[in-house]
Amino acid sequence: MRDRFDVTARLLRFYEVEGIVTPDRQGQQRLYPPGQVARFARAMQLRDMGVTVADIRRALAGEIDERTVLGATWHRLGHEIADKVHQRLALASALSTLDRAGAA
Repeated sequence: MRDRFDVTARLLRFYEVEGIVTPDRQGQQRLYPPGQVARFARAMQLRDMGVTVADIRRALAGEIDERTVLGATWHRLGHEIADKVHQRLALASALSTLDRAGAA
């Protein structure tokens, strides 16, 4: 799984602790049957779209539908982007002020 998805063992264990994947065990070795591989693949897709771990867990457990999760993530990211744009404008203004003060 680590090589297939280019993830660390730590991330796999974290998703296991979070209840997102449940590997079979053979001694200390974790074995991921096809259904768990598919589940992890979907979790990685959702993560790459910015969905929180809590929402990934809830969506994969069927507690909420993916449309709701994706819509909420869309709105959250929109607010985060607006906040970043505001921060960037504030930085540009501060840099401009410093440049003008340095030129004087």
